[in-house]
Amino acid sequence: RVTRTDLVVSGANGAPTIEPLDFGRATETDLPEAASLQLLATSADPDGDDLDVENVTVTSDNGARTVDFTVDAESVLLSVDLSQFNDLRAETSETLTVTYDVTDGVDSVANTATIVIDRENDAPRSAGGPVAPVLTVEGDLAGGVGVDVSQYFSDVDAGAELTFSVSGAP
Repeated sequence: RVTRTDLVVSGANGAPTIEPLDFGRATETDLPEAASLQLLATSADPDGDDLDVENVTVTSDNGARTVDFTVDAESVLLSVDLSQFNDLRAETSETLTVTYDVTDGVDSVANTATIVIDRENDAPRSAGGPVAPVLTVEGDLAGGVGVDVSQYFSDVDAGAELTFSVSGAP
């Protein structure tokens, strides 16, 4: 006696393959392109499915900092505005860790990326307007005249100490 059996073979989805990304170093004053990071640079799908990212977070090793970022849905570029790191102290850096899932629409695989932001000295800035009120001093100036102009200048670098000098004075 012969029995007929139908055999259904269905393909299994292959999960995306990933490798952690290391985007190297950038300074907080680099061009914006320096912080446009392609999150799928080391990802592939064995079935040729389109890949996307989801559940993206960016954290800093400076736990007090919340990192602002965007992810372009079409290009899957992560963008970080480097100016938010202008306050880094001299000779310091922060490491950003990006955690995210790479998905082919069926399976998701966790991945990470890192980039180190190095501090670069930013020049002090003038507050604009007149630097000091006009002074009228009568009498002996041999001892000098003290004028505090610190309120007219600032520096975005945390902990920066500004010094002032006068040139071209009579």
